[in-house]
Amino acid sequence: MTSNGGTLYIQFSGSAWRGNAGKVSVDLLMDGTVIATASVYTNEASSHKALVPVAVLIPAAAGQHTFTVAPTPGSGTNIDQNDYFTVTVNETTPNHFESGKISVGYLISPGWDLTSGTPGWREWREPVTFTKPFNSPPEVTVGLSMVDIGKVANSRVMVEAENITGQGFDLVVKAWDDTVLYSVNVDWLAYGDAQ
Repeated sequence: MTSNGGTLYIQFSGSAWRGNAGKVSVDLLMDGTVIATASVYTNEASSHKALVPVAVLIPAAAGQHTFTVAPTPGSGTNIDQNDYFTVTVNETTPNHFESGKISVGYLISPGWDLTSGTPGWREWREPVTFTKPFNSPPEVTVGLSMVDIGKVANSRVMVEAENITGQGFDLVVKAWDDTVLYSVNVDWLAYGDAQ
């Protein structure tokens, strides 16, 4: 299956058997790693039994993922052509969004040095803290909504989100070469899963 990089809600069920009485146990693997185990106890030898269904929540990286089923090692469980499995995967959408506006510049940000117009890169970092922590680093987008810039040089401005964590990120404003940057307003949006 292909994930967009969200949380996967996975339901797993099937059947299996063993040659004597005992626990029948089958693992569900995602990309080679066990993520769930469905089991049942049998008193009968060599009788196919329905496993008790299980459900799990798993964070997934964006991209392709492969699911396989296999008898739990050492369990004495067998699987053959008479056993059937169902794996149902639902990907949840982000459940938490935060947004904000930040104004920074030489009149309000002590140490602002983007007005120097000196060669090379200059940058300003402004820490942003989310009002509600995300479970893992969210997606963050930033965009300029206002620029106050000198008119005698080319306009060279970049804004980025760096050092993103579940608690916040650094807004980075950059200018370079002879650009004179007095101030900017930046709008930002963060989205992901939170409790």
